[in-house]
Amino acid sequence: EHKEGFYLISETKQVNGLKQIKMQLNQQHLDEFIQFGFVDRDQNTMYDGVYRFKRAHYIQLDTDCYAKGNIKEKQTCFYTLKRKATTISKENAVEEFRKLLYAAVKIRMRADVDLAFALSGGLDSSAILYMARNVQQNDKSINELLGFSAIFPGHDSDEYEFIKIVADDLPCKTYYSEAMNDFNLDSFEKHLYHQ
Repeated sequence: EHKEGFYLISETKQVNGLKQIKMQLNQQHLDEFIQFGFVDRDQNTMYDGVYRFKRAHYIQLDTDCYAKGNIKEKQTCFYTLKRKATTISKENAVEEFRKLLYAAVKIRMRADVDLAFALSGGLDSSAILYMARNVQQNDKSINELLGFSAIFPGHDSDEYEFIKIVADDLPCKTYYSEAMNDFNLDSFEKHLYHQ
């Protein structure tokens, strides 16, 4: 929202193209991120005056309502998931999941350069990287798999030991960033831009 009106955008970097708007960091949101790691916990973003829609909400807006500050927001469900009973065995379900994950990873590995992966040490990123190694071996690919990991030494949430287990086991050349020590405002704004 801006004194001249509001802009509906899908990414905050689109605002940078508007000359009349000077982006200012939301200091409170930034402080919460640095101290607690909060990112998307409410409608605020890292920039003042830039808000995200509430989940599963939409707004109805006309110029009269907007001028009076009377914006109506509603929540709705746009689709329903139909549950279908199935008789697939656990073994078949596991095999089907493996096939789907393999195909999803393989299609994203079409490249003639090395491949970079965000490796958090969690199940998701570890499974994807292991599957990438399978694709690489099956396709006899020469592309190197590279891991990029943010670590937090001394914090309870640090996953370094799990990242190292995966990186050493594959093996995967992994680059580490001590996010809290390496933090500076300029690089953080670049990070936000590329999000």
